[in-house]
Amino acid sequence: PAMWFSRPGKGRADPALWTPKGYQATTTPRAAIFYIHPTSYLNRAAWNAPLDDAEANDRAALFLRGQASAFNGVGSVWAPRYRQATFGAFLTTRVDADKALDLAYGDILAAFDRFLAEVPADQPIILAGHSQGALHLTRLLRDRVAGKPLVKRIVAAYVVGWPVSLATDVRAMGMPACERPDQAGCIL
Repeated sequence: PAMWFSRPGKGRADPALWTPKGYQATTTPRAAIFYIHPTSYLNRAAWNAPLDDAEANDRAALFLRGQASAFNGVGSVWAPRYRQATFGAFLTTRVDADKALDLAYGDILAAFDRFLAEVPADQPIILAGHSQGALHLTRLLRDRVAGKPLVKRIVAAYVVGWPVSLATDVRAMGMPACERPDQAGCIL
């Protein structure tokens, strides 16, 4: 449980349960939401964020309150802590940057496997990621969703803040781009 910013059972410490005044998170989740937060580690001290970096963790919790909380009206939000690549990894072509992103993605894969093991096998799933989280989500869709039975459970995948090619990326992720507001099983 300590490896999650948000997940069922975290109670008041869960930043994804934040709601504006007059609004209430659902108490009967219809979907399970797997949310990957954007880069919150801006330090130059390491290629990957230490899990105990207070500044990065506080910033990630702020992102969850402002982004992942949008889903708390329809389901339970699961948001893993991960050893994200530092912001500078996106500003260079060095091999170390790729290694940092691969390490972060390994944490996401482990969290996603745990998420799938814990949510009911028939529960619909919403996937969401922003910026670095969206980059990892595109890879996760290619590796774990495209062409697999799991694709039938995906209500939508929100890939936000990262470039996505309709011609190549969407096809590789195994779901079409959404064309209508009421469409399910697609990528936004």
